[in-house]
Amino acid sequence: MSTPPFIVGASLLFWGWQKGFIISSVLMAIVLEFSNVMKSKWDITPSDFNRISDLCAVVLAGTAIYILTTTPIRIIFIIIGWLPIIVFPLIVAQKYSIAGRIELKALFSFARRNQGHEKINNSIDLSYPYFALCFISAGSANNRGYLFYTCIIVFLYWSMWSVRSKRFPLVLWVCLIMIAGYCGYIGHNSLNRLQMTIMNITTDFFMKDSDPFKSITAIGEIGELKLSDKILFRVEPDTIKTNKIKTDTVLLREASYNKYNISSWFAKNAYFKPLKPEKDKSSWILGDRILADRISGERELSNRPGENKSITIISSLKRGKSLLKLPTGASKVNNLPVLALKKNSFGAVKVENDSELIKYTVLYNLTKSNDSPPNKDDLKVSGKEKEAIFKIVKELNLSSKKPDNILQTVDAFFNKKFNYSLILDDKGPYREPLSNFLLSSKTGHCEHFASATALILRACGIPARYATGYSVHEFSRLENKIVVRASHAHAWTLAYINGSWRDFDTTPPSWRTIDEKNLSKSYIYDFFSFLTYQFYELRSNKEGLKKYSLWFIVPLVIIISRRLFVRRKIKRVKKDKKESNIKYERIEDSEFYPIEKKFNEMGFDRYPWETYIGWINRINKTGNITISVKDLFRIIDLCNQNRFSFNGLGFDDKKRLDLEVKDIVERL
Repeated sequence: MSTPPFIVGASLLFWGWQKGFIISSVLMAIVLEFSNVMKSKWDITPSDFNRISDLCAVVLAGTAIYILTTTPIRIIFIIIGWLPIIVFPLIVAQKYSIAGRIELKALFSFARRNQGHEKINNSIDLSYPYFALCFISAGSANNRGYLFYTCIIVFLYWSMWSVRSKRFPLVLWVCLIMIAGYCGYIGHNSLNRLQMTIMNITTDFFMKDSDPFKSITAIGEIGELKLSDKILFRVEPDTIKTNKIKTDTVLLREASYNKYNISSWFAKNAYFKPLKPEKDKSSWILGDRILADRISGERELSNRPGENKSITIISSLKRGKSLLKLPTGASKVNNLPVLALKKNSFGAVKVENDSELIKYTVLYNLTKSNDSPPNKDDLKVSGKEKEAIFKIVKELNLSSKKPDNILQTVDAFFNKKFNYSLILDDKGPYREPLSNFLLSSKTGHCEHFASATALILRACGIPARYATGYSVHEFSRLENKIVVRASHAHAWTLAYINGSWRDFDTTPPSWRTIDEKNLSKSYIYDFFSFLTYQFYELRSNKEGLKKYSLWFIVPLVIIISRRLFVRRKIKRVKKDKKESNIKYERIEDSEFYPIEKKFNEMGFDRYPWETYIGWINRINKTGNITISVKDLFRIIDLCNQNRFSFNGLGFDDKKRLDLEVKDIVERL
């Protein structure tokens, strides 16, 4: 079934409009539709179609390799969007060929081995598949709206107009089509909502980033992360020299929480709001613009506490999404050209991008936080741990002290009387983990210290929040950067002092040494992690990668070309002198050629792709010859036996064949 006139060209124009390839689509549409008015065609043989199909396969493979090395996240969508161009030579060859169809074997190289032994030719018209391909490729542009769906419906009606049933009124057909289109629109919207619901339900099972809405203290993510030495991201502080191994500890926060209940921390009313980038499309203001501009204007950033600093972070994204790692007081992010950035009132920042690696520079001031001011939730001490918390406050006599003295007393209290350990003893007189930690075991990990500190400060009238993130302190000689492992996951307290949120970490400093002893680092794993990081960094640098992408594409093209075009290995053999005088006869020199020539003179031309048997049957149907078809078929069999059998015909048989050919020519 042939397509309606101009519908394939129109679908190409629609694809070009959606993808932004207007000029290319116009030229392609003109080339395709010109074949409908062109009287002469080309004699394209099946082997030619095979080569064109193989060429499209090589172009597809090369395109996939190039996209994989430049934009790996959306490789499937990009390749689908380019398919009309990649397959274009094949559809053009069909349109301008005499046959007007393509054998299925041309599309599948593995099915060409027995091509010469099958009598039935299975061919296909690629017009409708190419028509559908244009719409699938146009959909990869993800231009949502009523217009896109309406255009698809119009094209579908256009394609079905010529095959509609004439038994029913046209009005009924149009009404049914409109109802079907409306039901389809409702159905695909319902499927989209179902997909989003399923994704929201399953997010907790597949996403390993910190949850900005909830964190569990006793059996939280931090305790699990500390059991792994996997390198998660890398840091380049501007204040670190390459020859300096020991570095000052920096806390990079992912999320913070303000409500504690039943061993769990929650971020109450922490709604994410989108941020707008600056004019350069790669800078983002996270807080006070005046402060951010002042920090950006500093030529030399200080390394002293309370002054402006900067830090560069290289992190990977999982499925294009993640939470940014930011120090407290982050006011501006530079060199981050991403698709979207969202921030909540507790300092958590979500990022979305189409690459797997991001590298950004953060300008910050530890004494000037941009988090939301404290409210009544930041002073609540509720739950069954309340009795234990106020008992510690009374024991340390914190109610009569000033905020700075309270911080010093609480820090000394935990450092002198408590121990750090990942191995916890569940046995104790108290059922609540914090009560057992404060009054009995006095042993816990960072989640216990941070939670207890936050509640103690609240009991003293100091607003406090619970923060999770990573401790940055391990310098790598191999990478000349600071590496941050999963075991460096950490929790600490945010205390509101002198009008700003500040980091307050009461976990004993020995936790780093204890965690390192519990984990056996694998230098082999670190080396392969470094190689993987180098590969991702090279792939994310599109300008630099273009210089090396040819080294990936050329070998692949050579291998595929050799695989597709060199079917059999050519062996070098010596030429036999006895065979040097053999002359291979042409088709024109065959015994049957005089009969074919006579039929041609009578106006019965044989098509290039037509077999002798099919040609004779077609002539016989005209009823204009009196020669027996069986006699002609017998002569064809004798000619084939003489040409293709091992011994050919004998002298007598060949003489008889010549006589029969002359007799038929005379009769014609």
